[in-house]
This record gives sequence, structure tokens and C-alpha cells, in this order.
Amino acid sequence: MFFIEKKGDIVVIFKQSDLEGIKEASPWCIEAVKDSETVVTAKGFPCTFGTQGHRRKVHYLSFLSYPYSPKELFDDIKVYLEQINLMDGRESGLSGLLVFFEPLGDMSIHSKQVLVWNLLTNMKELYDKEDRFEDPKSEDYSFNFLEEMWFINFSSNSYSNRHSRNLNSFITLALQTFSKSDQFFKSNNKVKAKAQQTVRTLAEKFDGCPVHSGLGPIIGDEEPSPIKYSYFIGDTNEESSFEPWNYKNFVPNRVVIDGATIKNSLKEFEQFINLELNFPISVIGSSEEHPTLKSHVEFINIDQVKDYLKEDTLLVSCNADFLEEFRGLTNLCFKKKDFYSDKVSDFHIAYFNDLLALYC
Repeated sequence: MFFIEKKGDIVVIFKQSDLEGIKEASPWCIEAVKDSETVVTAKGFPCTFGTQGHRRKVHYLSFLSYPYSPKELFDDIKVYLEQINLMDGRESGLSGLLVFFEPLGDMSIHSKQVLVWNLLTNMKELYDKEDRFEDPKSEDYSFNFLEEMWFINFSSNSYSNRHSRNLNSFITLALQTFSKSDQFFKSNNKVKAKAQQTVRTLAEKFDGCPVHSGLGPIIGDEEPSPIKYSYFIGDTNEESSFEPWNYKNFVPNRVVIDGATIKNSLKEFEQFINLELNFPISVIGSSEEHPTLKSHVEFINIDQVKDYLKEDTLLVSCNADFLEEFRGLTNLCFKKKDFYSDKVSDFHIAYFNDLLALYC
């Protein structure tokens, strides 16, 4: 079966069996598919059902360009549901929706997870208003959308230890409905448990460590674990599953950045300011030092800083002492890759792209 939908010059969603269609997409789409295939087809890759679906070419591939749109994801999910409902049960149970996100450059893994979670929850609020609202903080929570409960597998090149969750792409979401999976296994929990054990045995070998506790016990062994803990599992077993629903999002009205902070990360900063941002940026320093930035940011001198600091402003610096001078005047953000203390600032970022998904 062939299905393809295009918006502008980018393929939004297509069935895996029509890989020729990918040639019409942007270069990052082509690269994402090739990179992910090297992992999915690698010897010992643990997701046997994902691999079977890949071999049978029954997956659907979706591509979200930045800024990531809840409407586009909603449209693609609708198409995916329509198509799997036309499939034979043996195929629909193996078919997943793989959502690739346009890469933005370096970004911390938790910031990526917050970005994804915000997209999913915004989509649900906008396009599934009639569905019951559930609190993700409740222990029995699972993500429901369009009258389906969804399995969510977050993968990213930010995973350095858990190789099965790194498909060599910026962000990949693997989505599948519980109903089609249950139909595939004919609601037989013994068969499901055997399949789970097979996957986990392979995962331990592929990742070189025991499976993460967030995946819960094998069906029937003990009390099941809430499915929500499987969405964003830790990179190591010492790291708990990340729970973005436990944090508050913060979108600043303006970002003021200490000029010294961008000196050693100029290329990274230039890439960041070329994105579509929801806030203006002011840099403390002289435009003569960074002439290439003049068209994207406003330069201010140190004497003007306090005039810019409001309740909804964010002040960013890699110098803790500099931030301390402005404590109590605005929101403070410390930029450093390998250190964070709540005593230093309200927020911590490792990369400028982390400013796209601030949480506290």
C-alpha cells in the first residue's frame, strides 16, 4: 500500500514501504531515516517487534520541522490511525509511528524531553478536548489521545549509555496504540510476558546493563508499574525515569545574556539565534565585538542591565558571581555543562538551545 502526504516541500508522513518518497523531503529527513536504520537493523537490536515491522515495511514515518507544531503531529497521528485500521491485525500490531524531529544542535536530554512532553500535552489540549483529562502525576496515568492509550518510546542521540534508546537522531518518538498491540497478542498475557522477556534479554546484551526499572516488571510477575515511567527512562540505571509533568515551564519575556558567556560558544549561539524564538535577546557588551550578531540581538551596556530585569526576564551567565549581583531582581540562569547548584541560580542550562524548554 502506498500513502504519502506533502506540505510544501517536505514529506510530512509516508509509509515505510515507499522509501523512494523520502527523496522529496529535506536533507535532515533523509539523514534521520538512514541513521535510524543503522541502529534498528544492527545485530541484537532488542525491539524485535519494531525490527519485524521494519522488515515488513509497515511503519509510518513522520517529520516535524522546527518550530514543532502540535497541529502537524495531530494530523499525522490521525493519518496513522486511519491507515492501521485498514491493516490486517498481524500487520497493525507491528506498525509504529516514528516521529523524527528536525535537529537543532546541542541540547540537554531533559530539555528535549520537556520539549516533547509540552508538544504532546499541547496537542491533547487543542485537539482532544472531549477526552477525559487525567493528571499525569497520578500513579495510574497513561497518555491517552483520540480514544487510544499510547505506548511512547523517546529516543535521542543524547543517550550515551542506553544504546537501544539512541537511534542516532536528535529526537525520535516511537508511538503505538495499546489496542493494536493487544489485538496482535490476542489479549493473551502469557504470550505478552514471553515476548517481554525476549526483548529484555536482548536489551541487556545490547545496552550492556540491566533494563531500566521504569519499564516495570514482566507481566504477571508482580504488581505492574505505571506505564508513564517508561516514556523517558534514565540513561543509566542509577537515573530515575524523568518526569517532566512534575516541573513548571517557564517562557521568559526577554533573555539578557552576559556577553562573556557567548565568547567561548559563539558558533553555538549563532545557531541558536537563527531559530524562531518566542522572546527577544539582549546581550551585555559591544556590538563591535560581535558584528555578526547585530541583526539578531540587541546590545546593551552594563549600566542598562537593571532597567531590563523584570519579573519575567531571564538573566543568563556562566559566571556565578555575576549572577549573584542581580539576585532578587529577576530569574537567574547559570550556563555550564557539568555543574549545577540551586544556590547559584533558578535555572541551569548546558546549551543555549536549553532555553527553548526551561523548567523548574
